[in-house]
Amino acid sequence: MKRVALLLADEENAYQQLLVKAAKELSGRFGVEVLPPLFAGNREVKQISQFYDCIAGATPPDGIVSMLVSAESMKGSVRAIAKAGIDCVLVNRIPAFLDQMSEEYTEILLASVAPDQVEIGRFQGRQCRKILPNGGNVILVLGVDGAPSALKRREGFLEVAGGHVTVQELHGRWLMDRAEAAVNHYFGIGGARKVTVDLFVCQSDPMAAGVRAALDNQAKRLGFPEIAKIPIIGCDGLPDEGQTMVRAGKIDATVVMPPSSPQALEILSNYWQQGVRTLKATLPPTSYPPVDQLKPR
Repeated sequence: MKRVALLLADEENAYQQLLVKAAKELSGRFGVEVLPPLFAGNREVKQISQFYDCIAGATPPDGIVSMLVSAESMKGSVRAIAKAGIDCVLVNRIPAFLDQMSEEYTEILLASVAPDQVEIGRFQGRQCRKILPNGGNVILVLGVDGAPSALKRREGFLEVAGGHVTVQELHGRWLMDRAEAAVNHYFGIGGARKVTVDLFVCQSDPMAAGVRAALDNQAKRLGFPEIAKIPIIGCDGLPDEGQTMVRAGKIDATVVMPPSSPQALEILSNYWQQGVRTLKATLPPTSYPPVDQLKPR
């Protein structure tokens, strides 16, 4: 049975834990053994070491499924895996060099699986338009400035909703506490008095949770209960995170980003068993709840 190593970036990240769970649950379907996951603690040096440990081990894995800590800086590690003859599927964070490297190393499989980040943004745009049918003022809470996923989600959102609403941007760096601090700062400098905010659109559910905490705090501090009622849209849609927040009424909607590890295992399995060489796969997102079930503000 072929053995697959999981090399992931952050053990504390709920989505990456979902990748592990989904891979383990479906490994039998694809006829592979999924090895215990290795996490890098969001440290590039540690993940590079893990890549080379796979190569140097007494029994190297047949394949690797990896979410890179930082896509572009891992070129040397991915090349080393290719030279060692280990098939590899990168998920979610896809480096620009992968296409060229896949053409260079045709004797092995170098592939990628990623959610359609632009379509995620479009879904948030559709959710926005349903909640604000007559337009309004939206604050878009972005992830890490310059991150490809953040830029593409922003692109998709503005494509659908940019001409319908007025958009301001804050930076939450994917984190609950950073998003909470950004919103508290916004209201603290008089943002609430400068413009009425009709909707917060967050590029991750943890940031949406931070916005919720900030709005509850500012409603009490300023004595305006309606601040706590401003709608919030999140993203990621994990069953125990974003979807639970929607059901609890803490946020109004989220976009579900499906786990990429099952598709990665399927790509490896098809290559090993049938010789099918799939180099790219894109996962479509969905809205939770469905867009047509959202209530206009």
